[in-house]
Amino acid sequence: MAKNQQQKQKKLQLKAAKRKKRELEKKKKEILRKQQDQLNDLIAYSLQLVQEKSYYEAEKLLNKALSAHPDEGYIYYAYGLLYVTSGHSDKGIIALERAIILDHKFAPSYFNLAMAYYKSTYLHKMLDTLNQMFDQASYDEECFTLGKKLIKDTEELIKKNDNISLEDYCNNQRIFDQAFTFMSEKKYEQAISSFSSLLAVDATHVASHGNIGICYSQLGQRDLAIEFFDKALELDPNYELALFNKTIIEGKEESEIIGSEIQSMEYYKDFPLQNKSLFEDTKMKLSHQKQKEMG
Repeated sequence: MAKNQQQKQKKLQLKAAKRKKRELEKKKKEILRKQQDQLNDLIAYSLQLVQEKSYYEAEKLLNKALSAHPDEGYIYYAYGLLYVTSGHSDKGIIALERAIILDHKFAPSYFNLAMAYYKSTYLHKMLDTLNQMFDQASYDEECFTLGKKLIKDTEELIKKNDNISLEDYCNNQRIFDQAFTFMSEKKYEQAISSFSSLLAVDATHVASHGNIGICYSQLGQRDLAIEFFDKALELDPNYELALFNKTIIEGKEESEIIGSEIQSMEYYKDFPLQNKSLFEDTKMKLSHQKQKEMG
């Protein structure tokens, strides 16, 4: 009899323990739901501030949210929109890439990252990002529809301006990126080989001619460098980078290593796209340097 009573008591205690556990889990879920709602409201308000161009206030709110939720992808999505809208595309791209890592199902992160790449003329990265969205993100009618339209419009633009497919154009950009990386790492022979493979597909690629000229100048092959700078200028007489570097190397001897005087950059992204002049920019930098030395 006593044994049955003990077993009954244990069952009651177990039921009570399970009931208490369920109640605690329910309370925990309720707290987390309220926290998520508060976070979503804060982010929504920060995005409203972005639309109103109150960038400083929006960033303050997002910094507050991030300190409490360091691994929340939605916060990085909001940062991405903030930076892209306020003219800091590079920071926006980094934030949106982080948003996708933390939440690979959220389609708006992919679409806005693709738009940031498009505005920065990284069309191969735009295309890759949209394809990732179609493959990995949860279906979002607006983002998927706009993504397909962006690809179609870009294909038509590339066909009209360059008479090649978007896929071929993007493959050329991937080759160019690899070649530019080789050049940045001072692997000049490999860079020349990569730029040359791009020219085998598109002989009118101005920047590749100019960058081969830079590589030859760093290898001390002055005449070859000038030959490629001239070819770049023949294709685009306004290509300041080739003119700038050719002016420097013409005053040097064959086999002389040029060093840091030669400019190396993605010129079309850094200057014409931003309505800036390389010569004016260099003149300004030299003026500031001279003032610093005098003062």
